[in-house]
Amino acid sequence: MNLRATLYGLLLFTFLVNIYCSDDIGLTEFDQSVYPSQPSSLTVSPGDGVAVLKWSHPQAAEIDIFNIYRQSSTDTTFMKIDSTEALTYTDVNVNNGNLYTYGVVAVKNGFESARTISRPVSPAIFSVFINSGNEFTNSRLVELTLIAPQETTFMQISNEPSFTGVQWEPFFSQKRWTLAVNDGEKTVSAKFRDADDNKSFEPATDTIILDTKAVIIEVTENSGGQPKSTGEIIHFTLNAGETDGTAFVDIGNSQRNIPLFDNGTSGDDVEDDGIYKRDFQIPSNLEVTNVKIIGRFTDRVGNVAQSRQAEGFVTIQNPPKSVTLLTPETIEGSSTSLRLSWTQNNDPDFASYKLYRSLTPGVTKNSTLVSVIEAQSSLSLTDSGLDESTTYYYVLYVFDTSGLDTASEEVSGTTLANEPPKSVTLLTPETIEGSSTSLRISWTQNSDPDFASFKLYRSLTPGVTKNSTLVSVIGVQSSLSLTDSGLDENTTYYYVLYVFDTSGLDTASEEVSGTTLANEPPKSVTLAQPVQIDSTLRLSWSRNSENDFDSYRVYRSQSTPVDTLQAPIIIINSSPDTSYDDSDIQQSTDYYYRVLVFDKGGLSTGSNEVMGRIN
Repeated sequence: MNLRATLYGLLLFTFLVNIYCSDDIGLTEFDQSVYPSQPSSLTVSPGDGVAVLKWSHPQAAEIDIFNIYRQSSTDTTFMKIDSTEALTYTDVNVNNGNLYTYGVVAVKNGFESARTISRPVSPAIFSVFINSGNEFTNSRLVELTLIAPQETTFMQISNEPSFTGVQWEPFFSQKRWTLAVNDGEKTVSAKFRDADDNKSFEPATDTIILDTKAVIIEVTENSGGQPKSTGEIIHFTLNAGETDGTAFVDIGNSQRNIPLFDNGTSGDDVEDDGIYKRDFQIPSNLEVTNVKIIGRFTDRVGNVAQSRQAEGFVTIQNPPKSVTLLTPETIEGSSTSLRLSWTQNNDPDFASYKLYRSLTPGVTKNSTLVSVIEAQSSLSLTDSGLDESTTYYYVLYVFDTSGLDTASEEVSGTTLANEPPKSVTLLTPETIEGSSTSLRISWTQNSDPDFASFKLYRSLTPGVTKNSTLVSVIGVQSSLSLTDSGLDENTTYYYVLYVFDTSGLDTASEEVSGTTLANEPPKSVTLAQPVQIDSTLRLSWSRNSENDFDSYRVYRSQSTPVDTLQAPIIIINSSPDTSYDDSDIQQSTDYYYRVLVFDKGGLSTGSNEVMGRIN
């Protein structure tokens, strides 16, 4: 037996002794004609720092007053605490956890009735908590926590304050409970009773808001279908119709989980109105075309609403990332060119680089367009055709596939002062075997970027200038030789090669000289024995391949030696043609032939002599 029960028993025993053994009050000593009858059906309902007494009396209307007596566990006798004309009394001067016993007597004409004694009660906190006192729940099935004194034996639980049809059940401090249907504020009430049938003063209650679903009423954005770009603001709203939830929007699949607010900040103008908003500043790495804005919402108890799309579409077009245009570099040997280089743009929607130039600061897209470069990895070019010793200003624009562009910082560079081209070495002219009228001229290469041409001049005397005979103009920088033909035999010629640049400046080589070969008779050919073909004789001979070949001349006589002072029967000017069919002859007649080779100098050499006839 615990201490409380022991004290309760001792107190009850003391009360009974005091009541039934007292000299002042004894049921047997009451004269019913003088003393009123005692109150009946006395109940005491304990509460939090309160005890509520109720009773009845058969002649309540005749009773002047009821006196209220109380004895605590520390008192030795009953003490009068108050009086009332009513059939109920509330004692608020009690402490939770102490045992109190009450007595009520009826008073009529100054005479007190016998005292009606209550069972001892202990004021205490009687409470019920739904889901540990949470404000919201998303399920009708909840957990009740019930708090009552140790001696509590029974309880009643109800969703209605009337407790209609609710039966007493054994007391437990935890109980699973199902709330009433439909979302909204729900109240659970509890009554408590101990073994002595003392009931709690009033029902303990707790409320909770049942919220089983979340909805999105509307999602909006204010782009109006117009393209937006980095740094601009898009205002998003999501109307959920309830506060304290979490709201997000997604920009298609490109930017997800953008939080919206209902706290009066970040673009939300009205706090806690259930409309979540956000002034979203577009970041630099976001580009989308005609995507939907998707709103998502989870309410305060975890209900997830079905996502909802805003009307219309959003397009975000960001200008391409700029590149760094490096300071233009001069090109050695060139006064009319500058070398431009820049860092690479790696945007996936790159379209082109466009380089613009001006003679004054402030380059724009209205300045001179130098070049359009469509290869994203192409990072340099040479700007040619410029003026010497001149400062030029450049800006490189990067364009994307949407037509947006971004300019680099402006840079400037100055071309070199023009200098004469580098000279070349003109080599000693070489004779050509078999030719007494040609010389081979060769020279080293000039590699200047502003090269224009080589010009070869010739003279029969030393001191070649640009007033001497112009042999040739060579416009190909890699062409490094030529043959000077039509010269006189055994003659010395003087040469100088000038290099010209695109600005018209020139540089002369050292003068060189060469002498043509003395003319020698051409090499003879071998004439084969004539071959009869029908009524003709076919003549064939070996080829002369000398450079100054002029002609073959065929001579014929009817006696030997062949007379070469007469006119030839044929002159052949092609070196590869080494045969001739002679048809102007008669049968049974001997004919003698000889072929003379002539060079361009008029010298000749005769072949061997052959004889042929037609039988």
